[in-house]
Amino acid sequence: MTFSAESLGHSMVFSNEDFDAYRPEKWRSNMWNRARLTVKEKLLHLVPVASAALEEHGLHLESKASDEHPSLWNKKEVNAQWLFFSRGENERAILQNIIDKDKSLAHTLADPTPFFRHIFLCIMLNHDGVEAGLRIHRNAWVDWQNLLRRIERPEALSDFIALLRSLPERFEVGITGGDLSQASRITPDMWGAIQKRFDEQEQWFFVGHRLGRSEAVALETRAVEILKEDLLHLAGIYRHISWTKANDFISIDEELRMQELQRSAVREESERQRHIRAAHTLDEDQKRKEHRAELEATIHDEQARREKERALRRAARPAIEEPRPPKAPEARKEPVPLPSPERKPEPARKAALAPTPAAEPSKDELKPVGPSSHVMIKAGVFKGKRGLVMEIKKDSAKVLLGLMATWIPVADLLRVAPPEPAPKRRSAR
Repeated sequence: MTFSAESLGHSMVFSNEDFDAYRPEKWRSNMWNRARLTVKEKLLHLVPVASAALEEHGLHLESKASDEHPSLWNKKEVNAQWLFFSRGENERAILQNIIDKDKSLAHTLADPTPFFRHIFLCIMLNHDGVEAGLRIHRNAWVDWQNLLRRIERPEALSDFIALLRSLPERFEVGITGGDLSQASRITPDMWGAIQKRFDEQEQWFFVGHRLGRSEAVALETRAVEILKEDLLHLAGIYRHISWTKANDFISIDEELRMQELQRSAVREESERQRHIRAAHTLDEDQKRKEHRAELEATIHDEQARREKERALRRAARPAIEEPRPPKAPEARKEPVPLPSPERKPEPARKAALAPTPAAEPSKDELKPVGPSSHVMIKAGVFKGKRGLVMEIKKDSAKVLLGLMATWIPVADLLRVAPPEPAPKRRSAR
């Protein structure tokens, strides 16, 4: 696919203001978010055409632009604007557990973006210029190891060197932070030095082309055309290096299969533990039901016992007579003057002061004490109290004294006549 200047429009021209928005003193400032957003929108204009061209070369990549404002993603510093073209979310998810299995939580939080863990194509603009390139970070070890395994054989290494040498002369290759070599002149020895530096330093492996800011401004719309063409030149390098199931030289499929077996074992163990907990819960429920049934039976027996005692108390209460009609008021009699007391003769006075002989006991008092007998207590704490015998066991009787029942020796009980019922009160109505 070719790109015409007419299809780009005036908005795709880079200006000095675009590069100045990424000066070091502005990295942490939110005042320049609007200027950086303008740059981001210019790069996003490249996505539809560039993605379509890459798909024609067999690469179905996901595109994403970096944040234009300070955030966790860029560690609160916007030192460049990135436009990524990398493997899609589904493919990243396949490798995610393998890539991060040895990483600590702190290391993961320090590198929140997923693109640094995978090979990617990019267009990157900073204060010095703009580039189109292929990058591999040290965290993207799956793709890097896949490349090293692929070129272990001399003939395979020669094929890779030839692929790099086929790039246009403007392309460079090497490790960022040092001198880059012209890709069209790369040799096996130069590649060995690049590989050693990548293993020793915390830098990027880079293949690409960079335009300085003055050159990018002077080229106007042509600068954007060059960047798009550079991405297409890098498509073959990307396919050669990136891991896929069809381009697997490190047996990731076996690793993925082992991880799936481990996940299956974890799921089975989790399911077994769930069944054990469910069975334990059923046992606990059954025990709780049995305990509840025992408790309810005990409460029922206690309620029956109390109801029986209340029935006995009600039976022991004297019957209440019907209220008598009130007597008619008697006529008031005039008081009759009492005669003056006369002194009784001495024999009559002595007879009046003599003790009255005791009344003979009634028939009820002569009967032996038994259940439902009315008695009076002759000795002990309750001496003089009257009560009702509820039951007798051997030499003791259970006597109801009002609302209280107590055991009293039968020898301390005297049977008495039942109390006379109290008259019923007449209603006021």
